[in-house]
Amino acid sequence: MFIQSLIRLHWFRNDLEVLDLGCGNGRHAFSLAPYVRSVDGIDLSEKQLHIATSSMTAENCRFHRLDMRNFLLNKTFDLVLNLFTSFGYFQTLTEHLNVLHQVNIHLKTGGRFVLDYFNAHFVRTQLHKQEQKIIDGTTFEISRTMEHHRIIKRIKVNDQLFREDVALFDDQELSALLMQSGFKIESVFGNYHLDEFDANTSPRCIIFAVKL
Repeated sequence: MFIQSLIRLHWFRNDLEVLDLGCGNGRHAFSLAPYVRSVDGIDLSEKQLHIATSSMTAENCRFHRLDMRNFLLNKTFDLVLNLFTSFGYFQTLTEHLNVLHQVNIHLKTGGRFVLDYFNAHFVRTQLHKQEQKIIDGTTFEISRTMEHHRIIKRIKVNDQLFREDVALFDDQELSALLMQSGFKIESVFGNYHLDEFDANTSPRCIIFAVKL
């Protein structure tokens, strides 16, 4: 859905060189690949990258095992994507700024960065503290709490406990971090259809920023 919204934008071109930051198993890179010149993906998870390279479906995709806080690729890009809240997991503000600095130095002047995050205002008011999901016969017990300006999600499955810990950056905080890192805010959207952002009702905070 989001990739289709992206390619309909007036500035989107088929000669773009794209970096997918936090690419996971490559599903977004593969979706985007037919519409651009090339897609590079970086991720820290060896398991996810193995899935990506094992299911390679596009010749113009490349994947790299790198840390988004300090990666270095020998090229610059027209567009960098950071999708589905793969930012915000670090414990210090310096680490988050390091990510944005790395994005900036890997973008061509005038290149765009798309940062897709949850809408912190919406999360605070609509937080589901307890939830149970059954997926393919497996039960997932999920609990969520807000602690020290972060949202903590604990997932219990098959007597194993997993924890996710993400910073509650709101739209103004994200914009300030981007501007501090050498970007101009171009637009802010509230969902994957790219409707206008509303702090009270939008589920997502999708910021399009341009490298100065």
